[in-house]
Amino acid sequence: MIGKRIPSLDGLRTISIGMVFLGHLYGTTAYPQNAFTEYLANYAHVGVQVFFVISGFLITTLLLREKAKTGRIDLAHFYLRRTLRIFPAAFFYITVIWIVSHPGYLVYAYTYTMCYAGQGRPWALGHLWSLSVEEQFYLLWPFAFAYAFPRRQQIGVAVMMVAPVARLIFWHFNLRDIDEYFPAVADSLMAGCLLAFFRDTLSKKFEVLRHTGVFLLLGALTLSIPFMLPRVRLMILLGGLPPLIIALFIHSAIERKDWFLNNRFMFQMGLLSYSLYLWQQPFLNRTHPAWWTRFPLNLLLTVACAVVSYYVVERPFLTMFRRKQELVVAA
Repeated sequence: MIGKRIPSLDGLRTISIGMVFLGHLYGTTAYPQNAFTEYLANYAHVGVQVFFVISGFLITTLLLREKAKTGRIDLAHFYLRRTLRIFPAAFFYITVIWIVSHPGYLVYAYTYTMCYAGQGRPWALGHLWSLSVEEQFYLLWPFAFAYAFPRRQQIGVAVMMVAPVARLIFWHFNLRDIDEYFPAVADSLMAGCLLAFFRDTLSKKFEVLRHTGVFLLLGALTLSIPFMLPRVRLMILLGGLPPLIIALFIHSAIERKDWFLNNRFMFQMGLLSYSLYLWQQPFLNRTHPAWWTRFPLNLLLTVACAVVSYYVVERPFLTMFRRKQELVVAA
């Protein structure tokens, strides 16, 4: 069923936002600085990649289920749900930051184009580059899926092949943020889409992927991603390899349904992950030594703002959407 939650995904979201936190905490006031915490700081971008793969997998899975159930893709329904899921919390955050600190780059923030804004963007809005990547994916992928459904797998493979070309072109024209531009990181999202396409095949023909040893190996490979492609040329050519490793790790985690990823704490933190992602930025700021950026108060303030955002903004809009759907069905 479309509304059914997939095992382990909320736990994986919790791990992802934890990786982002570890990267952004390093250098903040009173946070321990040693070789170990410096090593952990490398995982911020891996956390974002995991989010990308999960997004591609989840959205494609929902689209596949809708196609199987109804024989069509209701694009209006899809965009309405995505709008109510993403826009209210993001616009609320951006507006609060605008009122409090009057940053620049607001047009980029409100139009989900922050991934093209460059490194001069303000810290409080800078993390929205990854949200802009996801929103551009949400805009384009359902159209391609709905109107070229018989060629969906070929499109997925083509995106994996074109993304390295996009990275090369950006780099050639001295546009060096190739780990942020949507066309250059589209293979991270598409790796999740391909997982959705081939998940049943992997489950039936590659049961070894759920075994503990293989799961731990895939986890170790995922943890090695920050050091996997040390040279820019390797990143340009093989940047789609880490998302494929993450996709296999996610598949293994879903198949295993381990308690660690499915307990109450991981589930709740997974629900809050979007709000945590939005609100961690002003508090986990290593360049602004204020009382609210001091560890561990900065973590507590992040969680507090995320809880408020989830229960006051996110959840009411999603509840409103579900009620409208129930009324439509009842009618």
